[in-house]
Amino acid sequence: VRLPTNFLKSPTNFGTATQQNLFAFFFTKLYNLDKLVYNCICNHPKEDNMAKTLRDEINILHAQVCSGLADPNRILILYELAGGSHNVSDLAATLDIPQPTVSRHLKILRERDMVTAERDGQSVYYSLADKRVIQALDLLRAMLADSLENQIDLARSASESIRNE
Repeated sequence: VRLPTNFLKSPTNFGTATQQNLFAFFFTKLYNLDKLVYNCICNHPKEDNMAKTLRDEINILHAQVCSGLADPNRILILYELAGGSHNVSDLAATLDIPQPTVSRHLKILRERDMVTAERDGQSVYYSLADKRVIQALDLLRAMLADSLENQIDLARSASESIRNE
């Protein structure tokens, strides 16, 4: 989508200056993702384009999801929110994480659409945006548990071999 160059400069085109600034911010954010999202969602890839589309989808996955899960504290926050919505103070107390740290992590999770925020008076309550993130984390934890179990079995087997020699 191309807009005339004067579109954001003219107040008659889109309300007040604040509305224009908000529009410009969101438009810029959307425009930056436009090429990746368009290829991944709007195009039905042809066989020769399939690898590029997969690469684009993986880039979006990494930018949105994996980077959101890159800190163990964010994963703890997500698990705590799986039980219901909480405000920052509740999360900080329950998880024994400083309140500013919880706020910073919640900001990152919100930017990646993993949590939502709802204001109730002066408090803001956070909840999971999609419960499937917990299912994905549980699957990864199960894979880790299986891997650790295999390593333990291998270590026991090696230990028994050494003792039998």
